[in-house]
Amino acid sequence: MNENLVPHIDENTLEAYKMKNELTTSMIYHAILDDVLLMISSSTLAKEDWDKLKQIYLGSKFLRRFTILQNLLQSHQGEDKNGAIYLNKIIDLKTQLVACGYN
Repeated sequence: MNENLVPHIDENTLEAYKMKNELTTSMIYHAILDDVLLMISSSTLAKEDWDKLKQIYLGSKFLRRFTILQNLLQSHQGEDKNGAIYLNKIIDLKTQLVACGYN
């Protein structure tokens, strides 16, 4: 391979990129549900995570609605002892349904 075709990236730029990638990945992971996290956690780049999330949330609205409704029907307060946690989970699922166009 011709080394002139590969751009030189200095160490500081590379480190800054790695830090931004790790921060962005962390923010994505903390903003999504655990079941979705399992679907994207094999990625190594934040861009890959974001693209997978777009595919999950925008790809098939019917499938996404079905999955959210299934999660809603399967959840009960027994699994979350704290009522506030359970209520937040239900509100989150409702918000996801509305975002998918479910009325």
